[in-house]
Amino acid sequence: MNEQKKLRSSIDRVRKTPTEIFTLSQKKESGVYIYNHQGTISGVMLAVEQYENLLDREKQHTTEYGEYEQLEDLHNQICQIIQLGTIIPAKKLDDQLTTLGFLSKKSTESTYEYTPILNELNNKGKVIYQLKQKQKQHIICAEIIGKQSTHSTSADRLLVKKIHMKKIKEKNCLYT
Repeated sequence: MNEQKKLRSSIDRVRKTPTEIFTLSQKKESGVYIYNHQGTISGVMLAVEQYENLLDREKQHTTEYGEYEQLEDLHNQICQIIQLGTIIPAKKLDDQLTTLGFLSKKSTESTYEYTPILNELNNKGKVIYQLKQKQKQHIICAEIIGKQSTHSTSADRLLVKKIHMKKIKEKNCLYT
């Protein structure tokens, strides 16, 4: 609170010109609020650098928000296709996620091509799908958390409990 009082000053109280006040604020890297007679802020004076920094921060925030929205939209698309709490065949899970742009997990080496999906699910408790398209040096991953279904007659079915989306810097990614 004391710092705010130190930084606040009025032209009336200090008897300086607006130009002198603005020059002082530039040296202290702060802005100047302009108040009207009612005591509400009617304007702000900023240096060019301060204004450009504010614009850069706003642009960065808008970009981050847009990326977050894209991630949320993708999560919603997955949740519409793959209902939580349902039992789904490994083939259908892989096909559905592949149509949304994720890399397929099926194997061409084994006789049963969806064994890697079930092995990953049994070992880790989740299956991690990676989006084909990278976004600004980030990899988007969908974690399908669940377990192999024991209630079904077919062994290739899994119970989907949760779906998480992750955005990971490419150099920190363990899934590549």
